[in-house]
Amino acid sequence: MSKRANKILFQFKLAIILIISIYLPHILFNEMDALIQIIIIFILFNILNSKFFNIHNPKDKVLLEQVSTIKDCVLKINREIIKKDNMNEVYDYILEKAIDFITNAHKGSILLYKEKEDVFVVHKSIGFKESKIKEIKLKPEETYFKNKKHMNKPYIIKNILEYNKANMDENNYNILEKSHGLHIKTTLSCPIFYKDNIYGILNVDSHEENVFNEDDKFLIKYFCEEISQAIHSFKLMEEKLYLVRYDSLTGLYNRDYFIKRLQEKKSHFSFIIIDLDKFKFINDTYGHMMGDEVLKIFAKKFKKTFGEEQILARYGGDEFVGIINIKDKNKLDEKINRLKNIFREPILIDDSYVKIEFSYGISFSFNNKNINNLFKTADRKMYKNKETKRKINQYKFI
Repeated sequence: MSKRANKILFQFKLAIILIISIYLPHILFNEMDALIQIIIIFILFNILNSKFFNIHNPKDKVLLEQVSTIKDCVLKINREIIKKDNMNEVYDYILEKAIDFITNAHKGSILLYKEKEDVFVVHKSIGFKESKIKEIKLKPEETYFKNKKHMNKPYIIKNILEYNKANMDENNYNILEKSHGLHIKTTLSCPIFYKDNIYGILNVDSHEENVFNEDDKFLIKYFCEEISQAIHSFKLMEEKLYLVRYDSLTGLYNRDYFIKRLQEKKSHFSFIIIDLDKFKFINDTYGHMMGDEVLKIFAKKFKKTFGEEQILARYGGDEFVGIINIKDKNKLDEKINRLKNIFREPILIDDSYVKIEFSYGISFSFNNKNINNLFKTADRKMYKNKETKRKINQYKFI
């Protein structure tokens, strides 16, 4: 068979694998379906690689082996999505594998598109000083999207340093320099789409000149398809997990998921219980709609004061709990006082001024290894705090 015929046959086989890889995930959503997908592609790959479709070109064999190895990542990606609360670790895994599989790639990044600002931001990177490179905000014209005919497919920028100098905003270029981004000679870029809209860009970078080729473009396109499918799967999973993990009114964790996280916690932490004072009075006086608004406002301020990294939940009714990674009691008291100050004055809700007050109790995991004891200690202190305030209020009216 001629070289040309071999090449056509090889491209035909890759086209079949690519079509299956791209369109099958849009039909299959769960982990079992992902396993079926892997089995189908594995069988197809072996049929295509049989004697009937014998491949003679060593380069083509290497590429097919790379595609086969990449497919082994797919099931792990789907499993990672199921286990994770966010996409960050999934992005890490895909970026790491893209750099591994694409020959001569040394660095890489995933840029996400922020539609409101019309900029790309670096969400994940490998090989850069991440704290600095995340400060970069690139307008589409600062990327290879400047030439619209390239924006729907992989693109090789052969002299990336010169390209960035010519197209980047001066501030962005200076940040790139500080983030160790000026040693790159060649960049391979590919768009990431979600529901036919631009979602981001996957970049892999090399310290060498003219190292990427058409095979590398095929591989990075494949990875971008996997990222698109991972995003799609995660969005579906996120909707289901939200109902399972979160309180629908406040957006904090619900009771069941909080207990699960509490049981999994290994390191020392502070445990807090908060109970809103006179909440029944608010419901009886202003109605349950007002009561719901009070719960939502308190939950929002609770989360903002203690931080996104803490595990906070609505435990039930007007009771809130938190696993706080602050072991210093003085620092914890500072946070609680800050929360109290937010509600020092009545809050305007639907033309009515409502006073929001709360009582709290704290326990520490290094004093109480047992979860029940953590609850009992914090609960006892919370009721003591409530009783103290009640006596003070009584004294005021004597």
